[in-house]
Amino acid sequence: MNPLVIDKISKKFYYYKDSGFIYVKQLLKSFPKDYRFTWVVPDQIFKKNEQKWFLDAHSNIDFIYYPYPTSIHRNRYDFYGRSILDALPYTTDIDFILNNQPEASGSLRTLFDTAKREKPVIINFYHWIDCEESRKFSEDLGGFFYRQVEGFIDADYSAFHSEYAFSLFKNEFKNRFGDSGSDISEIKSDKALDFRPAATKFGNDPIDLSKFNGKKIVLFNHRLNKTTQWKEVVKIFDDLYSTRQDFILWMTDAANKEGTHIAKTYPFIHIEQVADNQYGYLINNSHFSVCNHKGYSTWNMAALDAIYNGCFTLIPKREVYLDMFKDYDHADSFFHENSQELKNKIILLLDSAKINTDTIRLNPKLKHLFCPDDSIFNKKIIESINDKIGNVPAKYDKVLDLIKKNGIISKKNLINTLWSFHCNSNFQRMRWRLILKDNAIDDTIKKETHYKI
Repeated sequence: MNPLVIDKISKKFYYYKDSGFIYVKQLLKSFPKDYRFTWVVPDQIFKKNEQKWFLDAHSNIDFIYYPYPTSIHRNRYDFYGRSILDALPYTTDIDFILNNQPEASGSLRTLFDTAKREKPVIINFYHWIDCEESRKFSEDLGGFFYRQVEGFIDADYSAFHSEYAFSLFKNEFKNRFGDSGSDISEIKSDKALDFRPAATKFGNDPIDLSKFNGKKIVLFNHRLNKTTQWKEVVKIFDDLYSTRQDFILWMTDAANKEGTHIAKTYPFIHIEQVADNQYGYLINNSHFSVCNHKGYSTWNMAALDAIYNGCFTLIPKREVYLDMFKDYDHADSFFHENSQELKNKIILLLDSAKINTDTIRLNPKLKHLFCPDDSIFNKKIIESINDKIGNVPAKYDKVLDLIKKNGIISKKNLINTLWSFHCNSNFQRMRWRLILKDNAIDDTIKKETHYKI
């Protein structure tokens, strides 16, 4: 099988922090090793010679580079079809598309249908949803909901972080188009899948914590912005510091401009971002962590990372987290509903021994959070391809005979030899039947498609 991967990226070129790229690395590891992936990535990766980070995802990856814009809107709107076609001539095949930019689904469908005469299975991954909740987070990032709806309709499947995330999408649709009639029937629940970015296991190289004189480290591993409500957290610890000085509030967002001022103003605050090979050590040696996120969110990696690496986490009792931890019997131990309850739980944890998170991390009911099974996507893709094969195409027997006669033959030679039979317009269904029904081998080591039986 030959998949195409379409990725997005945020304004700053931090691909190693971008949810799209991080999740794709996780996702590609779940696919068979004999698949040949073509990954559409910004040309900055080529210019900086940083392909190695991506190549770790799978043993068989090619790249297509596209011009990298720094505008978030252009990232979501621009479509580099010419770059794709130049890299994928008719001698190659694309069986399915993993699309992290749902706004581009309609363009992808049209491109492959008209220029390559292919109808690959498309799965969208909605990392961001344009909806009422996200507009409160940032009005500048909105304005693409109609393209997201088009993407949902044009794709075979669309994956959301959770039922809650899908509900945001559906509710936005209902607010704009109503909740009855043919329009809402386009938003089919059987086309919606879940995708869950796994928690990251960070390195445990030691760092020197002796300067804190045995004080308990409380970790705030979130950005310092309006949605994380960090100022409320600082106020709580400032109140506590007047009566006790047995803690350090460690904030990891060292890039924030307010960081230097905060550290100078509050003696209990330490701001530092450590390398990934040391981050696990910091998390594991923190007494607990605090999440106070109250803005738009459909997933929270920082909270999961803390628990996974050995640090108990306090989490706001909001829809996204209720959905994430709905199967856990002791979820109330995480949750806080207001500032006073958060303060009370912080005091309780400061007065208690450090909580071992192994029982949380290894709980079977939370396996979908910490060890998600991404193999469902390959299963869905194969099911969809089998459904699309249909009846035996005309002249299929001639294609089969030609492969057997030659032992191994390229798609180029097949098409050129049988052009009068017009099998090129039907070739994708023939290809799928060859591979899935007649056990033909698609040699994915070569960039141009070759077949043998």
